[in-house]
Amino acid sequence: MRTMIAVSALFAIAGGPVDAGENPYEKHKNIFEYMKITYESNKQSMVFGSFKYDYICGEADDVSAGLAGQLNHAMTASGFYAFDGPNARREQLFDARDLSAAARDRGDGNVVSSILSCRSLTDGRTTLWNSLHADPGSNGVPRHAFQILPTADYFYQIFDFPIYLGNPKPEAFDLAYCIDHIASGDAEVTAFDPKARFQDRQVVHFTTRTKWGEGEQWIDLERGAIPLRIKSTTFKRGAVTMMINDDLRAIPGRGWLPFSWMMIVQDRIVRKIVIREADLDRPPSRATFALAFPKPVGMTDQSRSVTYPPRRIWSLLELPAPGSPGVRKYKLDDSPPPPAMPGARSRAWPVWPIAIIVIVLLILAGLAARGGIHARA
Repeated sequence: MRTMIAVSALFAIAGGPVDAGENPYEKHKNIFEYMKITYESNKQSMVFGSFKYDYICGEADDVSAGLAGQLNHAMTASGFYAFDGPNARREQLFDARDLSAAARDRGDGNVVSSILSCRSLTDGRTTLWNSLHADPGSNGVPRHAFQILPTADYFYQIFDFPIYLGNPKPEAFDLAYCIDHIASGDAEVTAFDPKARFQDRQVVHFTTRTKWGEGEQWIDLERGAIPLRIKSTTFKRGAVTMMINDDLRAIPGRGWLPFSWMMIVQDRIVRKIVIREADLDRPPSRATFALAFPKPVGMTDQSRSVTYPPRRIWSLLELPAPGSPGVRKYKLDDSPPPPAMPGARSRAWPVWPIAIIVIVLLILAGLAARGGIHARA
């Protein structure tokens, strides 16, 4: 009730759409600031959580088909995400048969794929990255590639989750990040309507423009200032990227969270998350932030320039201490380079398997999302 009163009062002061010749941002700066505060407060109300979800990848004939959920070659991964402060764990695991079907031999010793099966941990400082790979036509048990990497950036470099919950890094489709770009002058607001209608709801609608492209956002100010839809169009290619938040639910004692999220990249590439279970009442246990392997594996730790003896269960919170039996230092020149994300996977696996599969769809998605920062900012 307090939120609705505050929003109504704000709109009463703000008035209607912007007239020609006016500066939309300067005229409605108070609403932009209010949106940012509301959006960030909503996210910060959820300081921990555990989720099980479906992660769906596919292609659509066009944006309309994507919005309607009409996907070609759709594959679904079993997803899990948990976070508590700097600690986080994520899993998106496809069936071995789907991994094999999506893999393609490029003919030069490398294999590319349209999907990524992976698990990862972070403690806010480092990342334990584990990717699973299958060769074309194998249909067998996937092989694991794994390593501890020296920053948390690898954990968040490929990060899909509604409103980027738990992610401390700014993202292209993050509303607060967008408003910061507007305030800094990196983007121009070209239209603004604080009383627009979208799907039978009153929303704040605004458009932006930069030298790279144009963006549109529809913000549900009464439900956490969550963008119900963001549309980005690049000038160079005219390609459209869209993000949709749907099935918004009020979490008792917390805030609002979309239980359905979808990204349509360059008109046709679709990624979708549907949350099946959510627990935001109890912090995840310490044991949650660990990965179990089918058999004991040794681990290379680039952050400390050491290798650890084999274990079956690995956690960044319980690594062997320096000087422990089996812990060995290695020279920097002898260490494998950190994996480029995305990067090529060779059939010849290195001693310390670090190869990250080439994600053709994610390459396009990453480029469009990061290039679209400017279009949406």
